[in-house]
Amino acid sequence: MIEIKDSQKFESVITNIEQSKQRIEEIFRNTTANMQTIDDTDIWTGLAQKEFSNQYRKLASNYGTIQSSMSTYINLMRQTITDYKELENQRRIDIENNSTDLDVNS
Repeated sequence: MIEIKDSQKFESVITNIEQSKQRIEEIFRNTTANMQTIDDTDIWTGLAQKEFSNQYRKLASNYGTIQSSMSTYINLMRQTITDYKELENQRRIDIENNSTDLDVNS
């Protein structure tokens, strides 16, 4: 069982991961734009260029899966912290409700 001891730190980690995801997506966009600039143009031609471009296309075909996986992971973490807060709130309410029932002095 996973226990969250500090929900604010957990949310901070989620925010950092979201920011990293945005930076990764920006790198993907910039790299793709750079490849389009040099791909089979007068800037760079030849066998090495063709092979490099083919390898890049294979790599780039994974970009969507990577982005989707990161989004899934972030959503899972967001749902985890939401559920955790709900559980903690319910525990607090249960303790308050039961405290009067269990109070031997009342």
